[in-house]
Amino acid sequence: MCKSVLVLEALKKTKGNGGMTKGQLMLAEAQAEDIQTMKKELQEVKSDISSLKQDVAGINGKLDILIKQSENKPFLQIFKELINTKGFWFVLALIVIGIYGIDLQNLKGLFQ
Repeated sequence: MCKSVLVLEALKKTKGNGGMTKGQLMLAEAQAEDIQTMKKELQEVKSDISSLKQDVAGINGKLDILIKQSENKPFLQIFKELINTKGFWFVLALIVIGIYGIDLQNLKGLFQ
């Protein structure tokens, strides 16, 4: 239980509610509930961050392996492998279309 809830309970038990009005007590109760909710959310964020750290550590390890593998291959060999993939030509076509502003409606007839 958080300190604000303990203080609120003590104030409620004192004579005259510690000089607090009903409105002030309602506000203090709402604030105590908000604090408890924020603590729960903070715990969830902390667990998410720790799992994210583990994921990043795993990714860093994989990147290190990829970097070491790419250091062993000459650039020309990597470029040849890239050219042989379909995705490369698709991306290159999109870049050319974007640069030259080719109207895609005219190309629609080619694929039907």
